[in-house]
Amino acid sequence: MKNLNVILLFFIIFSISYSSGTINEELIIETIKQYKIPLKNIENNDSDKNKLINSFKAKSIIGLGEATHGTDEFFKIRCQLSKLLINDLDFGVVAIEAGFQECNNLNEYVLNGTGNPLELINDLHHWFWKRQEMLDFIEWLREYNLDKKEGEKVIIAGFDMQWRNQSAKYISSYLKLHNPGVFASFKNQLDIISSTENVPLSTTEFEAIQKIEMELKDWGVLKTDSMNHKEFEITLQNIAVLKQSEPFLADRSGEKLIYEKIRDEFMAQNVVWLFNHMGKSGMIIWAHNGHISKGERCGFAKIICEEAMGNFLKKEYGDEYFPVGFVFNQGCFNAFSKEKVFKTFCVDEAPSGTLPYLLSRSQSDKCFIDFNQINDTRFVEEFLMKPLKNQSVGTYFVAKDRFGKIKLKDKYEALIFVDKSTKPVYLKEN
Repeated sequence: MKNLNVILLFFIIFSISYSSGTINEELIIETIKQYKIPLKNIENNDSDKNKLINSFKAKSIIGLGEATHGTDEFFKIRCQLSKLLINDLDFGVVAIEAGFQECNNLNEYVLNGTGNPLELINDLHHWFWKRQEMLDFIEWLREYNLDKKEGEKVIIAGFDMQWRNQSAKYISSYLKLHNPGVFASFKNQLDIISSTENVPLSTTEFEAIQKIEMELKDWGVLKTDSMNHKEFEITLQNIAVLKQSEPFLADRSGEKLIYEKIRDEFMAQNVVWLFNHMGKSGMIIWAHNGHISKGERCGFAKIICEEAMGNFLKKEYGDEYFPVGFVFNQGCFNAFSKEKVFKTFCVDEAPSGTLPYLLSRSQSDKCFIDFNQINDTRFVEEFLMKPLKNQSVGTYFVAKDRFGKIKLKDKYEALIFVDKSTKPVYLKEN
């Protein structure tokens, strides 16, 4: 009986020690301290800068995420890293979670100074692009391109497909100029398509899109030697965007849970198109953590989970795709409430045992952690492969859903941590 009591006591002590995670936490914290790369002064620290560049070498597509759309620090760090990738590794495309043709319009300013950048940013639909840091970055790209040859200029591009107005207008303009016959045949349908944003099309308009595509492809074969291939390819891609938006909107209007799967798959297709057609050495992707991750995304009720955009890209590009997740601990950010009211939310420090808590204890504020540089098997088992609670805020924030469990190794190749989130400075509408 005495031996049994000793065994029970040992089991209780072991269980308490194990459940507290003290030993595991210290292992994680000390390992992170050893491998983290500070970003605060990266431009003036050659050692840290070279470590960071080494992580990005041999990568063709870098996914830079965000844990909330409404955090100022995430955006600033993405700009900082994008400038480094452009300056030091010759990355040539910055692709963002915004409309394809809307970003083509913005790109005309980045390349040629055409248009008003403030108005073009305000045309990007999503509120989270309408911030001072976005305008500053666009102006930086414009200045960077001023003394560059045509093939050396950096491009801003969009891979989202939720809106059809600008795509339909581009198709109309192209047809009117280069193929007036097709334009005359489908002008009425194109006018209707461009004026019916965010609702499913009728059968007549959707069939018109398909007919225009067939007409253009047949015409393109005949005009191969004389046509402007860049404009022609952009027109065909705009048609693809119109075709993508239709099942997405039709599915969303039915309040089904799989619409994000449809969107992520289409966005991945558009990223592949951009990568193949822009002829650049490397692409930087700006999107939410949920999109750039190489794992799954779930519907609102978390019942149906499907592949994230990053998972499609991982299968397409393998080790050349490098998704970087962003994590925060506490502070304020913008999002919509469940009542659809846009507001500022503030949250306290993350509780013990969560991913933000561990990163905060390792003093990793504004630091980069590359999982591939860490070979400690225990760290991989206890941190990268262990489900940890993390917070992720999309367009909406509901306090009770603040935390969800993730396995880091299944999601990202690296992390960036921000201890305190603050809300952005937004641009004023014209």
